[in-house]
Amino acid sequence: MAEGFLAYAFAKKKTGTARGYDNALRLHILPQLGTKRLTKITHADVESLHASMSERRPQANRTLAVLSAAWSWAARHRHVDAASNPTKGVEKYRESARERYLTKDELLRLSDALTAAETTGLPYSVDESNPKSKHAPKPENRRRKFDRHSVAAIRLLTLTGARLREILDAKWEHVDLERGMIFPSRLKDREKADLPFGCGCSDPVRPASD
Repeated sequence: MAEGFLAYAFAKKKTGTARGYDNALRLHILPQLGTKRLTKITHADVESLHASMSERRPQANRTLAVLSAAWSWAARHRHVDAASNPTKGVEKYRESARERYLTKDELLRLSDALTAAETTGLPYSVDESNPKSKHAPKPENRRRKFDRHSVAAIRLLTLTGARLREILDAKWEHVDLERGMIFPSRLKDREKADLPFGCGCSDPVRPASD
């Protein structure tokens, strides 16, 4: 069921959504429920799964939603009865909205770290107790350089406030070089559907000038 559901997700859903489904199944759902037959999964099993993630409440709620979506897909393919969805009635955790912006000092330190990352490299540590560590470079030489594309993506995220996948999945068709603007993919989706950009969406992202 999981394989079929993921094949459907990667074919029909946005890439970020499908990856989220994959992570939830591979990291949480299958390790705990993967040995059971679908018709043998109970409400108590799902309650136990959800409770086991109590210290990661947002992830627990997302995992519950993925399992529910997978069950609905299985029901559409006659693998299970839709009415027997074991996720029904499982109470989600309350989540606190979190929104924090970097301070001026944090932005300056991030800028310095990004510059170092693509030039001299950032320092890293090794487990000195590991026998293989004797082959590691000397402490003063333990620095790792990051490729310019990774650093540029972080800079663009910082400057625009765009979502992670909007930057990582961006295409040239989303960029208006003349006006210096980026139209996130979610806005392009609405454009293809002949809906105006202002229809329930945020405004296009305009990068900050140097």
